[in-house]
Amino acid sequence: AEEFCTMMGFDAGQQLQVVPLEGARNWCPEELSVRQLFTHVLDVFGKPNKKFFDMLSLFAKDEKEKNILESIVSGSDDGKALYRDLVHD
Repeated sequence: AEEFCTMMGFDAGQQLQVVPLEGARNWCPEELSVRQLFTHVLDVFGKPNKKFFDMLSLFAKDEKEKNILESIVSGSDDGKALYRDLVHD
């Protein structure tokens, strides 16, 4: 986490306050450091699952990009192949 914070220009020791959203399912402490955020809460190096792409499609403004993201979770052969290409080394 320390190396990542340095690379991204974050102060790893900076304290953050998180305001929980009503009905949020993901747990996060209300006070934590940037270091703790990237060590214990966020998985920035993990492989994204299909739900990630599904949620990302909700924010896509470009129609072509939105269609590509939706194809990943559609279960089509093309979508499955694209997902494999994106998440596998």
